[in-house]
Amino acid sequence: MADPRSLHEVRAVLAEHREELMRRFSAAGVGIGRPDPGGSYVITVYVTDPAHARVTPDLIDGVPVRCLPAGPFHAQNG
Repeated sequence: MADPRSLHEVRAVLAEHREELMRRFSAAGVGIGRPDPGGSYVITVYVTDPAHARVTPDLIDGVPVRCLPAGPFHAQNG
């Protein structure tokens, strides 16, 4: 179990599960967020289908997971 207050540990959990999350939820992207500036980190899954938000796990290896609706991401020159 990872400590969700440790960015290093949350990064390791995300690296281990990134491909699975992208594939399983047809995600536009995944990342790490911190909804409460003094709180724990969370794995954020950006879903293009809102139905997927209802079936995501609450925790992955002890790290909270949240889903946010999103359209496709596009790289920008800059």
